[in-house]
Amino acid sequence: MFESGQADLWLRGKMLDQLKSYAGPVATDDVSKGWNSLFMEVHVYDLLQRGDVLSLYPYISILNFPT
Repeated sequence: MFESGQADLWLRGKMLDQLKSYAGPVATDDVSKGWNSLFMEVHVYDLLQRGDVLSLYPYISILNFPT
């Protein structure tokens, strides 16, 4: 379907199109909730990679981790 490198460009274009509909961190529409979830996962992954486990405490209930 795609030649080398084209899939990346296609996906990037689709994501940028969706990002135009992003209404902010407190919006309740599906596009914004999806982006907020993605942003949260990336942020938590970054904290885990840096070993900053104590900074995860505010996100435990949001991510449904057992406390």
